Amino acid sequence: MIGTRSDGLDRPLLVAPAPLLAIAALLINDHVLKSLATGDAATWVTGKVSDVAGLVYFPLLLLALLEPAFGPLRERRHVRVAAIVTGLGFAAVKLWPIATAAYGITWGAMQWVALASIAAAIGDDAPHLLPVACVADPTDLLALAGLAIPWFGRDCDSGTGADRGEARRKSSELAGEFPEAKHSTILVRPI
Repeated sequence: MIGTRSDGLDRPLLVAPAPLLAIAALLINDHVLKSLATGDAATWVTGKVSDVAGLVYFPLLLLALLEPAFGPLRERRHVRVAAIVTGLGFAAVKLWPIATAAYGITWGAMQWVALASIAAAIGDDAPHLLPVACVADPTDLLALAGLAIPWFGRDCDSGTGADRGEARRKSSELAGEFPEAKHSTILVRPI
């Protein structure tokens, strides 16, 4: 079954240990460590930690957001395409001023929607719409190494082992039922 992990659990890849640890690291880093960081070196390090953590979980978040429209997206090839898209977007934001500004406006608008909803729920005035601060820093490209975690992660369905064996068995059964199929390739995904 697509998305069934080796441990038998069928859950989104985003709730695997690596992305959960990355999200925790991002939250602790952004809300605790950055406020404690003094000096250029400490600020530089906390910035890179945030970038790496974001790059670990964002490809999986992207897939989770697309699953309602496209169905399960948990195979290794899906994760790798999402990692490539994430890496290209991250590089654009860090190297291209227009992408940097678009990122700040987009995330600012998303935060505003959440904050305005909370304000409306408790009867407060809506906050001002402010872009998120983002610095175009080419040294942040070092954080692209964080994409190796989802790229090589174990938690996706790689279609190996039992899945391939089952597909071969079903293919052989179908070839027996349909003699003309013996000369063509049949791809059967296990159900």
